[in-house]
Amino acid sequence: MNCPKCIGKLNKVEIKFHEIADMPRQKGAMVTSLEIDQCFVCNGVWFDAGELEKYLEKKITIVDAPTIDFGLIDEFDKKISKCPRCEIDMVKKPAPIAKNITIDFCEKCHGVWLDSTEIDRIEVKNISFREKISLMLKSLFPAKSD
Repeated sequence: MNCPKCIGKLNKVEIKFHEIADMPRQKGAMVTSLEIDQCFVCNGVWFDAGELEKYLEKKITIVDAPTIDFGLIDEFDKKISKCPRCEIDMVKKPAPIAKNITIDFCEKCHGVWLDSTEIDRIEVKNISFREKISLMLKSLFPAKSD
């Protein structure tokens, strides 16, 4: 798939994360994965329908999205992007958890594009530093059940 913002191509990235067992009979953490697409040039991220919600719900913070030049960020924000799946114009709308962050949304396939700085800002809004540490510790040292 082509990047909706630059000349790059989107590469599949599999994110593996630990889900802590909530049920008393389950033990430890279960490894789950989420597959997203990331541009190798601008580091933006494409979420297919439902993936952004899962990303936010599970409080995943491991997308490697290095920032890019500030001039390009302004240029990307102004650009009307084409959906990499449907190739139709996407609409700009507020992010689900941060109304001051604008995302690109495809009204046909319900995919979402986040520029590299947008994904970083959403992660900061979605999970506190204390929660990050807690989740990391729980995945490293799962609680033992009797």
